[in-house]
Amino acid sequence: MNTCYFNGNYINKDDAKVSVFDRGFLFSDGVYEVIPVYNLKPFLIHEHIKRLNDGLTELKINYDTKELYSICNELINQNKPKKPFSIYIQITRGEQVKRDHRFIDISSPTIFIGLQDCSHPTSYTQAHNA
Repeated sequence: MNTCYFNGNYINKDDAKVSVFDRGFLFSDGVYEVIPVYNLKPFLIHEHIKRLNDGLTELKINYDTKELYSICNELINQNKPKKPFSIYIQITRGEQVKRDHRFIDISSPTIFIGLQDCSHPTSYTQAHNA
């Protein structure tokens, strides 16, 4: 699962680099969500993305989450995972070159989405029979 989505591009995860001026790195100024995947289908994806969107709204980070559905599906298609996995989404306010605790309205948040191995059951049935 080497392909990730980073700031508008599908790239090798080893090539994804976050600026040291990213507010997520400096101040934990961002939101993340983890979506388990069962039978190659993101579990309760609408609810997860709504929660992510609620967090972005609270932090006043401007990002339209509608594209996340197609990005998640494309990552699954490109990576073709064989082991249990989940989708990790991290959205930060973005890079602010002048380090300051106050933030300005940054119109380019940092978006990272990747697939990660996990040990959850591989099907909904297995999860409820465990």
